[in-house]
Parts: sequence; structure tokens; C-alpha cells
Amino acid sequence: MFYNGSERLPEAIIEERVRYLRLVREQNKPVLVVDHIDNCTGCQGENLERIKVLYSSVFEPP
Repeated sequence: MFYNGSERLPEAIIEERVRYLRLVREQNKPVLVVDHIDNCTGCQGENLERIKVLYSSVFEPP
């Protein structure tokens, strides 16, 4: 959704994907996002930053 492995996708690709999710959310439908961003280093460093960015991206207000 937002990452390819531990590398964030270009914003244009992300925005295209998010556009469809917003349409679904506007219809009061649940939206589930699964994006494996953990590189097995735990909640620290760059891994923690990716987790925070994903969390804030997924839980932004409608």
C-alpha cells in the first residue's frame, strides 16, 4: 500500500491507491490496510519511523 519492502513508494502511487480507499470510507465502509513494513529490527530506528508513518497514514481523519 505505502511501501515496497522497507522502501516507501513514490507519493503519486500512494495517492492513487489512497484515492480508492477514501471513496470506500466515504460510503461508511470499513477499510483494512495490510502493509508489511517491519524489517525484523523491532520498534527502533528507521523501522519505528516506518511504523509511525504507516500508523498516522492509516488513522488520518476522513
